[in-house]
Amino acid sequence: MGIFSQLLLALSGSLLLSTTANAGSSLLLTTPRGATIEIIEDKPSGDGPFPAVILGSGSNYDARQPLQEQVARQLAEAGLATIRFNWAYHVQDRENGKPSLDRQPEIEDMQTAIAYAKQQSWVDNQRIAVAGKSLGSIIGWRVFQADPELKAAILLTPVCRTPPGLAQQYVNAADETRPSLWLLGNADPVCVTSDLYSYLGTKLSPARIAVVDGNHALAHEGQPADPGNLALAAKIAAQFAVSAIRQEVNQIYTGK
Repeated sequence: MGIFSQLLLALSGSLLLSTTANAGSSLLLTTPRGATIEIIEDKPSGDGPFPAVILGSGSNYDARQPLQEQVARQLAEAGLATIRFNWAYHVQDRENGKPSLDRQPEIEDMQTAIAYAKQQSWVDNQRIAVAGKSLGSIIGWRVFQADPELKAAILLTPVCRTPPGLAQQYVNAADETRPSLWLLGNADPVCVTSDLYSYLGTKLSPARIAVVDGNHALAHEGQPADPGNLALAAKIAAQFAVSAIRQEVNQIYTGK
């Protein structure tokens, strides 16, 4: 039995709680190892099925932070659904929770969110992409590499200079033939654009690099992120998702 078959079976009894939040439905799911993740569903108007993006957070950046909300909003305007989620360690301990050293629990968290998405009638389960910020980009890339059915990867503020380094965090990125977007700030100390260009440019690949203003938080040092800058980053991500997933959507993307 494959990993996603196992996850789908585990999910059959995993729904713990359903509430309504301003940004969409908030649900708690149990992973196959028995941990709990929180997901937030954001859908365009209509019944679907919609292409979907599974969006993971940074290590200390939860699913309700402004960038995550902006990305979900822009995707919905483009006719795509989003399932953004909080890692199990964050759900267990919001203040002090830490990711695992080997990343396996976080990989399972994202795979659980994907398996859940594939069960939903409003999701086109043949048109799913993964996305993530910082830690979420690392996990998203590992899940993307392991699942050939995923259409694209959106890597927000990737981690290039923190050990074990770019080539180890994003293995075989230069060889990947599916589309990917790598979006970062022009003053991000965690990922310098020249490093990224050097790594991804070693071979011909469909990877795209987008650079906006700001540091790893897409902000100027000592200041909160500018909403306009976050909106620009989210718009770039949405435009990429529409082109990469290559699906007619229920709403025409207006660029708003």
